[in-house]
Amino acid sequence: MPVNEKIVLDTIKQMKEAGLEDSVILATLKDIGLTDLESKEFLAKATGKSEPSVPIPPTKTFSKSEEPKEESLETEEEPSKEDSDLDDEAQEDDLDDTAHAVTHVALQAQGQKLDDLHEKVSGLEKPLELTQILAELQSIRRDLQELKKQVSESKALNAATQDVMEKVLDVNRKILNKQ
Repeated sequence: MPVNEKIVLDTIKQMKEAGLEDSVILATLKDIGLTDLESKEFLAKATGKSEPSVPIPPTKTFSKSEEPKEESLETEEEPSKEDSDLDDEAQEDDLDDTAHAVTHVALQAQGQKLDDLHEKVSGLEKPLELTQILAELQSIRRDLQELKKQVSESKALNAATQDVMEKVLDVNRKILNKQ
């Protein structure tokens, strides 16, 4: 299965930053379908080391005089039920650790995104609160009512002045016409 090298390397770096051990990272890489050699190469690239940081256990070689007996080989080939249960439990623990590690990395990434979003939102200018807006609106309404009142008073004064002026003109005409 082809994998995106950049994604794998970034994930490994995040797992290292989260404090995960190399064995857990290698198990995770194996779970996504990489071979042991590929996993170790990716780990080495991500950490900037030229060699894998998890040592490969040496295989024991026997000389002819040290060759194991056939009986011991038979017992090793047939693991007891207890050994099998222990291996199963160890594998389950490794899977649990891996799942926990992957979840931890994902949560850490989401937490970082939330922190970034919080910074962006807090950096914006905060709008006036709703109560302040309502108070300003009430003030504008009061001012508008006052202006309406003054305009109607001015109209009444203007009408009264016009009426007085017409009466003065009529009186002046009558005076002039009498003469």
